[in-house]
Amino acid sequence: MLEQAKEGYPQAQYALGKCYEEGKGVTRNNKLAFEWYLRAAKADDADAQLHVDHFYYVGLIVKRSDKRAFKWYLKAAEQGNTEAQRQVGTLYELGQGVDQDYERAFELSLAELIGKTSLALLRR
Repeated sequence: MLEQAKEGYPQAQYALGKCYEEGKGVTRNNKLAFEWYLRAAKADDADAQLHVDHFYYVGLIVKRSDKRAFKWYLKAAEQGNTEAQRQVGTLYELGQGVDQDYERAFELSLAELIGKTSLALLRR
């Protein structure tokens, strides 16, 4: 897996990040976890993007940044990650990392309830 990750395979990079985050087969290391997640996230791996945004949202290893967290949540949401879509709506509701917008938050929540979150709603 390490060789594949080094060769640039996003799925391997994500998997390696998860191993480091959870301490599976390696010593737990959040710094290395973030680095591997970030590589995969930049290659459009939605699961990795979800982990990168969490690191920014809570300030784990990196400086806490609502704006950076929102950016990565939105990227994952645009790829259909439902957890990220839900979080984007929450961030609009709270005004964290983005201007507060109750209408957008409501639209995203409603779309999630009926299972129809679309790119058009996310990018509006």
